[in-house]
Amino acid sequence: MSERADAMSARPAKLAGLDNRKGELKEGFDADIVIWDPDQRFTVRPELVYHRHKLTPYSGREMYGRVAAVYVRGGLVYDRGEFASEPAGRVIT
Repeated sequence: MSERADAMSARPAKLAGLDNRKGELKEGFDADIVIWDPDQRFTVRPELVYHRHKLTPYSGREMYGRVAAVYVRGGLVYDRGEFASEPAGRVIT
């Protein structure tokens, strides 16, 4: 595993006590994956902000890099601006 992958997945999973099912792409683990396009440019607008509060200091600013797709436990939940019809997350205890 690369140092970057370790720092962004394996170590946070271990810190959270979830390293028995998250943090790596291997059999028996959750396949939580983000497909990132580092070259994509976009301007931040309220309709592109998917969190609860649309107010952001980045509104109107051009940004670089964009999430193209997200897989949660191996299932596609976000694809180029479109979300799956049903939420796929679940509470981790």
